[in-house]
Amino acid sequence: MASTSTNTGMVYTERVRNKRFIKPLIYGNYAVIFPQKNSKGHTHKWTIFIRPYDRDEDLSLYIRKVQFRLHESYPNNVRIVEKAPFELSETGWGEFDIQKVKAKTQVIFKRAEQYLIAYRRKQKQELQLKRQAKKAGNFYVPDEPKLAFVVRIKGINKIHPRPRKVLQLFRLRQINNGVFIKLNKATIQMLRIADPYIAWGYPSQKIIRQLIYKRGYVKVKGQRIPLTDNNIVEEHLGKQDIICVEDMINQIWTVGPHFKQVTNFLWPFKLSNPLGGFNKKSNHFVEGGDYGNREDQINKLLERMI
Repeated sequence: MASTSTNTGMVYTERVRNKRFIKPLIYGNYAVIFPQKNSKGHTHKWTIFIRPYDRDEDLSLYIRKVQFRLHESYPNNVRIVEKAPFELSETGWGEFDIQKVKAKTQVIFKRAEQYLIAYRRKQKQELQLKRQAKKAGNFYVPDEPKLAFVVRIKGINKIHPRPRKVLQLFRLRQINNGVFIKLNKATIQMLRIADPYIAWGYPSQKIIRQLIYKRGYVKVKGQRIPLTDNNIVEEHLGKQDIICVEDMINQIWTVGPHFKQVTNFLWPFKLSNPLGGFNKKSNHFVEGGDYGNREDQINKLLERMI
């Protein structure tokens, strides 16, 4: 027995082990529907709770913690509440919306898998062609690159109006800004004009993915918004059947029919100074400097800047 004193006298409480107590509880959930979807695309605010049958009763006297298991549509759907009140509120979807989210998630995973298979198939074909050419005593000449990534490496001091205009057209308004460019006769000519102020080359799929996932921002109503949710992609590019980040990566990598819409949706990348710094910005890359076309060596530079 243990005793405590109060204003009304002595209160005795008994510590009992190996006995089961049954307490009536109220368990349930309710939802509030939003007038419009929130920034995550959610339509509801759900609250799940455990409450005492007697409103004045303190559950913390005999409950230490409560583990809630939410719907499987939530990532890491197990939540633990360790103090009263034992309730939890999360935003999410309604039952019908959850079915749509599930279906959309399956489509996204399927598309990502298809893109990976296509990329590996292309790599395998190129390797086979190289081996066949070597076996026949010939040289394998790959297709002309269709995609370039351009990084501005110099400021605006003493810059001629022509390269200044090219940098503006490429949206390279600050040092270390970078953009994807579709290579054709016109853009190659523009790259030559701005050559002393930029470093550019042909990015790999790995670098494209790292740029978008690590440094990706998009333009929404003139504002720079981080690319953290597939819902943003679907909302602005869904008409082009682009519903996720992997769709954007595929459009850029393959220079697909909606390349322009995707690159315009992306805010120019803001990169860091490369680890170890630049070599010599006043010299061309082939002379041991930094500016100009690096071809596939641009990937090594970008790895140091992401």
